[in-house]
Amino acid sequence: MKDYFKHTNVFIEGNTNLRQPQRASHMLLKKAFNQNPESHKIIVLPTGTGKTGVIGLSPFEISEGRVLIITPSLIIQEGISDDFDTRTVFNFWTSKQVIFDDNKLPNVYRYAGYDSSNDRRRALKYLEEANIVIANIHKVYNTNSRKTLVNILSKDFFDMIIIDEAHHSAADSWLKALEYFDAKKVVKLTATPTRADHKELDGQIIYELELSDAIRDGYIKNIVAHDYTTQKLEFIIDGKKASKEEALDVMDSNWVSRAVAYSKDCSKTIVEMSKKKLIEKRKHGNSYHQIIAVACSIEHAQEIKVLYDEAGLSSDYVASTRLEESEKAIIKFKKGELDVLVNVNMLGEGFDHPNISIAAIFRPFR
Repeated sequence: MKDYFKHTNVFIEGNTNLRQPQRASHMLLKKAFNQNPESHKIIVLPTGTGKTGVIGLSPFEISEGRVLIITPSLIIQEGISDDFDTRTVFNFWTSKQVIFDDNKLPNVYRYAGYDSSNDRRRALKYLEEANIVIANIHKVYNTNSRKTLVNILSKDFFDMIIIDEAHHSAADSWLKALEYFDAKKVVKLTATPTRADHKELDGQIIYELELSDAIRDGYIKNIVAHDYTTQKLEFIIDGKKASKEEALDVMDSNWVSRAVAYSKDCSKTIVEMSKKKLIEKRKHGNSYHQIIAVACSIEHAQEIKVLYDEAGLSSDYVASTRLEESEKAIIKFKKGELDVLVNVNMLGEGFDHPNISIAAIFRPFR
């Protein structure tokens, strides 16, 4: 177990199946840990440029024991678990020719808790045998559960901890998890190192790829914003019509922006324009382009779904309050059976689906 990542032969440097940022991140990570093994290492990569691959490379030639990958949500955990599923030839290390011998692939275990004492023994056995453990933060540290990893594992169980979407890691639960485990090496990956609450990430940025460079190098497509809500806006305040300027004088900007977002006329405009873009893209492109829409609430999402259905596009919505139905909707969307997936605070980050080319924003973003 201690020797696996140090002694397994891997093909990273010079491997053209890997992206240049992935090779560079690994090289600089090795160098940084050799120079200063104590500090946390931060890698900044825009969404879609190969962050999961960097996670899969990070332990090799560096870690001297087990590795824990912490994710902020089940959606992200499942995405990483799928890429690291060594039961298929589509796993990251085989598909990218990082490891040629299938018998040398890492033992990966996704920790999801347990129900009974037998389940607990089985989970502990799998944890002991694993080279890599993947868990979302709620299964690592949670004050309301005795089944988290901090409650069933020793402090020295992991040699390396890798945190995906690391801008979350300044929150208390993440800090408590890092305080408990004596992992000698901590790697943090994020696309957004600057948090909205201005809490700084602890660590040293060793590699950063700018979004503009990622677009230039063709790792991700160029992003174009279209503003389709520039028509004259009128508000009803105390039963009387008011202009935007008059509304701002009476109400605050939050009220005004939410009023716009919930306006059925504005929603219809966004539906019409996103449908127009979808038809254009499908006509001129080779991919089965799809739309992801962002709503303010479940009721808002239901209204938007109806508008898309009325416009002749197949749609559904996802929300954390309807997990089973949302899971089915995501599967249908990924299969191409839906044109539109409306999201309510569920697919905000880490959701990977290449056919999404239009984001229809029905809520105020600042």
